Amino acid sequence: MIMRNKFFFQKLLLPYTHIKKLPTKEFRRRIENSFNHWLRVPQDKFEEVVNIAEMFYVSTIIEDDLLDGTKLRRGVPTAHCVFGLPHAINAIPHVILLVLQRCV
Repeated sequence: MIMRNKFFFQKLLLPYTHIKKLPTKEFRRRIENSFNHWLRVPQDKFEEVVNIAEMFYVSTIIEDDLLDGTKLRRGVPTAHCVFGLPHAINAIPHVILLVLQRCV
């Protein structure tokens, strides 16, 4: 049963992992590092905040591509084109719930 649930959640996150694997310009990371230059948050806490922000950002990218009907993101087919609309739609709130879970 546990393995089946693990497989289910991995499958549910496929649209998220598809978009997360794409190369980025690292613009957000540079901004985050700039803020931390002044805030001096401990590195482990800083990385946790960065990871949470990244998860939320990727979920918004999936939603944006879906709503705009975008077919390609950075030259790669978008999540809803690869995995289908229902799968992409279900991944969005799941990732947001994971973000909220990590914030608590």
